[in-house]
Amino acid sequence: MQVALRARGRQYEVRDLLEQREMVLSSISDAFSALDRQWRYIYANDRVCQQAGMSREAIIGRRIWDLFPQLVGTDFYERCHRAVSQEQPRRVRVLPARAPSF
Repeated sequence: MQVALRARGRQYEVRDLLEQREMVLSSISDAFSALDRQWRYIYANDRVCQQAGMSREAIIGRRIWDLFPQLVGTDFYERCHRAVSQEQPRRVRVLPARAPSF
């Protein structure tokens, strides 16, 4: 019984941490997104969705280069690949139509 109670308590702790993370990330007023190593969106705040003209559901899980093929080969594309190869996060601004700022 104690093991089950401890496991349930940990589940609540994880849920609370996820809710806190969502609250912090959604409070960022600039466009903010996160990508995984396969270039898929794992997070996009409301500003990204607004600038992209898409719902969060339409963005999450999709590859940035599939959603915005016009970015392939650009300076932004090169800087993103460089950041990944150097394993360093980067802040990048993008202004073309239908492309979110990062």
